Amino acid sequence: MRILSGHSKKKAVTLLLAAALLLTAAAGGTLAFLSVHTETITNTFTPAAVDCAIDETVANGIKSSVRIQNTGDIDAYIRVAAVGNTVDESGNVTGEFDLSPYLAAAAWVEGSDGYYYYPVQIAPNGFTTELLKQSIPLEGVMVTILSEAIQANGMPGVTTAQGAFAYAAAHGSGGGN
Repeated sequence: MRILSGHSKKKAVTLLLAAALLLTAAAGGTLAFLSVHTETITNTFTPAAVDCAIDETVANGIKSSVRIQNTGDIDAYIRVAAVGNTVDESGNVTGEFDLSPYLAAAAWVEGSDGYYYYPVQIAPNGFTTELLKQSIPLEGVMVTILSEAIQANGMPGVTTAQGAFAYAAAHGSGGGN
């Protein structure tokens, strides 16, 4: 083992101090550069608007057409629920009215959950095809159509309206109108 002389010890200490000073200056310079040259970046997110509206034709006591329009600004899947009731002359509900003979024209799919699903995405301002397979006489009958829309993209592996609403239910979100 070699023992350093007093002069060599001073050189070693000076070199160590110089190296430490150089590292401190480099780190300080880097921090100063970053704080002077880093600009604030603002991310702006615009959420999609998902909505739908019912377009129906009622004339002479007959509901002859029901379509749903995507009134949002992004492709959407659509589903509807239909409720039929018998009513008296005052409009009071007196019982249920079976709508099954009138609903689910060819393009619509009846789900086991009571909803009717439109199987393909609807573009913004686009319409589904006709929901009714035949006109509904409204004498003594009240028909309520409830529609829901849900964003068609952003759900991995989802390619149908039923799949989209099921995915949303499983992941804590859903559509509505």
